[in-house]
Parts: sequence; structure tokens; C-alpha cells
Amino acid sequence: MALTTTARIELFRPIGSATAKAAQCQAAAEAWVTGQLGFDPNALSRTEITTGDGSRVLRVTAWPVTAVTALTVDGAAWSVLAQSGTYDGSQQAIIDRSGKWIEALGLYVFPVGTIISNTYTAGYATIPDDLQQVAVMATWLALEESNRLGMTGKSIGPEQVNSLARNSKDYEFMHDTIQRYRRLW
Repeated sequence: MALTTTARIELFRPIGSATAKAAQCQAAAEAWVTGQLGFDPNALSRTEITTGDGSRVLRVTAWPVTAVTALTVDGAAWSVLAQSGTYDGSQQAIIDRSGKWIEALGLYVFPVGTIISNTYTAGYATIPDDLQQVAVMATWLALEESNRLGMTGKSIGPEQVNSLARNSKDYEFMHDTIQRYRRLW
């Protein structure tokens, strides 16, 4: 699923007849955004295998976690309480309120050296507007720079100085937005 749409890109700035190039730039921009985030923000099922570190927290690659389909610790199945569920004493873990990790309940921990297999759903059914806007802006940046590769030049006597042409407010918005959603571990 795409992070944004051609219609949204058109609203930002008209594409005109460059639709094929725009589609390539959109794909490249979305790959860049996903790479910067460290995960695909679309709602997807994911399976991760990791090793326990002795803590009560199991960090996941993508967020927000919306459901845990299966969680096993050294082959033993754990029951995971959904955020909106009711604790009945049988669950060993819960999805954190922020959806950024899974936390062991009661006296449970993820023991050091244990093999943990976690199948979960994480991401957004509808991509947040600010992330969509970053994808739109990155698409336009790629379109604008596709012919000149973002270079601007200044000649001073026999020397020429080249630098990247950047709109600092656009870059600041893109950077700040990605930082809010980015995985830091």
C-alpha cells in the first residue's frame, strides 16, 4: 500500500504531463521515507524472532502494535492481552498503551537467552496525514531534482562551488515528522 496518492501529490503541486516520472519519484520517495522510519508504516502482519534479555519489555520493529497473533518463549505459548481487553489472570503479557512494545505481566519476564517468536500486526490502516505529507514533499523534491540532481552552482573567478539546493522549512518539517515516528532501537 502506498504512503500517499497521486491525487494528494497533485493537490500539493500539479504534476502535468510528467505522470510516469512522478510515479517513479513517488516510489523512490516512499522507499526513502520507509527507510528513514526503519519500518513500513502500513498495517501488516510481521513475524520476528529474537532472544530474551531478562527484561519485562519485548521491543518490536514496527509500531503501533494492534494485535499479537502468537507469542512463544522457548516454544511455550504466551497469552497476550489486547489493549482493550480485560485481564483475567491467564495472560502473561500485554500490548503497551503506546503500541510500541509488549510488556510481561506480573512476575513474568523474557528470560536471558530464550528464543522468542512473535507474530503481530503493526502499522496504520490509514497513514497519518503528516507522514503522507512527508511522502508528498519527498516526491516533489525528487521530481524537481531529477533533472539537476539538487545541485546549484556559484562561480567565483576560476573556481565553481556546488551545493545542494534545499528549502530549509520543508526539510525541517520532513525531519521532525520522521523523528516522531522513527524507531530508535
